[in-house]
Amino acid sequence: MAASKGIEERKKREDGWIEIELGSFYNHGDDNFEVKMCLKEVTGTHLKGGLVVEGIEL
Repeated sequence: MAASKGIEERKKREDGWIEIELGSFYNHGDDNFEVKMCLKEVTGTHLKGGLVVEGIEL
């Protein structure tokens, strides 16, 4: 599968799960930098069945 702009190639792990890096950030050396993120379900015409999120690594 080809990587989309800003998204790296998916990696199949030994335990059978697929790992995908969705982005990165740089805080310019500021220790007081706040990072916000969210994962939400949206309604609409796009089907997203079968998505299972096992964990999020920061």
